[in-house]
Amino acid sequence: MKKLIIKTTVIALSIIISLTFLFIAVISAISPLTIADISFKVGYKDLAVKYTEKHYLKNTDYNGLALLVERAIIAENDEIVIKYAPKFISNEDFYSYSQSKSGDYVNYIANGYVVSLYNQGETDKAMSIAFQYVDQN
Repeated sequence: MKKLIIKTTVIALSIIISLTFLFIAVISAISPLTIADISFKVGYKDLAVKYTEKHYLKNTDYNGLALLVERAIIAENDEIVIKYAPKFISNEDFYSYSQSKSGDYVNYIANGYVVSLYNQGETDKAMSIAFQYVDQN
């Protein structure tokens, strides 16, 4: 009798775990931004950047690109920042998008890009970008 209870429990747990993984796989395929948002909220910033990138590559919208660059800066993912920040900054919508954000958003993004370049050993390019976006007040 004891073996039957243990066997039933193991089978039930296996089914529950399998269904959970299946559910997560389906959600991540259908809506990677959902997984990214959940991951970001619970502190898995690298995972959030990965799924935000998947969302951006799937939809290629400007808001997705902005979110990807912001999260990559927060997660200190230099490779992603260097890959996507130039596209984000050079877009004609960058300054109008920046005005909808609070604080000095342009310098925040530019500084994140400069730090990532510096961390990856691209000091000349980092200096060039820094002087390009320095606040001239």
